[in-house]
Amino acid sequence: MLLIAAVLLLAAGVLNLTQRIQSKPQPSDGVEWRQAGAGRVIAHTVAPASVAARAGIAAGDRLVAVSFTDAPGSYEQLADALDVLKYIEDAGAGGTLHYLIERPTNMEASRFNYADLYGLDGLPSTLPRDVYLHLIGLVYLFVGFYVLFKQGGRAPYTLHFAGLCLAAFVFHFYKPLGSYEDLDAAIAILDSAAFILFAPLFLHFCLIYPVRRHLFAGANGKAFLLRQNLFTVGLYVPALILIALTMFAMLMPGGTRLDAYLTPEFVGSLYRLAFLHFVFALVSGSGILIYRFFRSGNAVIRQQLKWVVWGSILAVLPFTLLYAVGYLTGAAANMTTLAGANRLTDIAVLPLVLIPLTF
Repeated sequence: MLLIAAVLLLAAGVLNLTQRIQSKPQPSDGVEWRQAGAGRVIAHTVAPASVAARAGIAAGDRLVAVSFTDAPGSYEQLADALDVLKYIEDAGAGGTLHYLIERPTNMEASRFNYADLYGLDGLPSTLPRDVYLHLIGLVYLFVGFYVLFKQGGRAPYTLHFAGLCLAAFVFHFYKPLGSYEDLDAAIAILDSAAFILFAPLFLHFCLIYPVRRHLFAGANGKAFLLRQNLFTVGLYVPALILIALTMFAMLMPGGTRLDAYLTPEFVGSLYRLAFLHFVFALVSGSGILIYRFFRSGNAVIRQQLKWVVWGSILAVLPFTLLYAVGYLTGAAANMTTLAGANRLTDIAVLPLVLIPLTF
C-alpha cells in the first residue's frame, strides 16, 4: 500500500511540475497589499525595480482606486486587498493598470497621485528556491525507499520512516498553481495535508528511535496497551483537526452560511497554526534525539544517533532562528524590503537537506 501510494503521489507530483513549467508567468505589480481596516488597502512592501517601484509607489501608500485605462471616470474604488489580485490577473503579465494612490505623509494638496503601471511583471511559477526544495523532496523519497528496500517492511521503524519521508517529499515537491481547480485543488490539499501530517510522524519517530518499539516501555497488559494506543492516537489528533479545517477552507463553496467564516484572517491564522504545529514537532523531536544521544550510555545507540543529531541541529537551528521565529512573531513580515525577507528564507532553507541526508 505504501509503494502504491508513493507511485501515485510521484505521478501527481510530475503532473504538477509539468503544469507549472507549461503555465504562463503570473502577473505581479511587485507590491504586497494588505488590509488595514475597513476600506483601507495599504502597500506593506514594494519590491525594488518592480513596475510599482518604477511608478513611484512606496511602502505605506494607500490604494484608493484602480482602472485599466487612465480615462476620467473609469477608476473603480477599492476596499478589499483581495480585489487587487483580481485586477492584476485580468490585466495579465505585460498588461497595464492605473492606480489612484494616497500618501498620508504628504501635505493635503499633494496627498493623492496617479501611478501608471505599464508592463506588469511576469513571475515564473518555479523559482530557484522551489527547485532546491524539489531536490530536498526527491532526496527524502530516495532515502525513505532505499531504507525500505534495504531493510524490508518488517524491520523496526522502516515503514514509519518511509511514510515520514513520503510525506516530506509531497510538501517539498508539490506547489499549486493557484487556480484550485481539478488537479490543482488536489495538489493543494495533498500539499497541506502532508505538511501537517509530517509533524506527528516526525515527533513519533523521534520518541521511539532507536531504543523502543512503542512510546513507553512496560508490561504488555491490556490496560497498559490501551494507554499506549491512546497516547499514540493523541499525537495525531491535532494534525487530523488541522487537516479537516484546511479541507473545509479549501473545499467549502461560496455563498453558504459558513462562507462568512472563510475570511483572509481565518485562513492566515489556520496556516500560522499549522506552521507552529510543524515547528514545535521539528524542535521537540530534535531535542528528544539530542537528549537521548547525550544521556545514553550504550555505544551502539550513540553511534546510530550521532549523524542524525548533528544533522538535526545544523538544519533545525537556522530554520527556526532565521525563519520560523520571524514568521511566527511577525518580524519577517515587518521587514522593510521583500529582498531582505527572501534572503533570510533562502539561508534558512539551505541546511534542511541535512535532515534526510544524515538520516
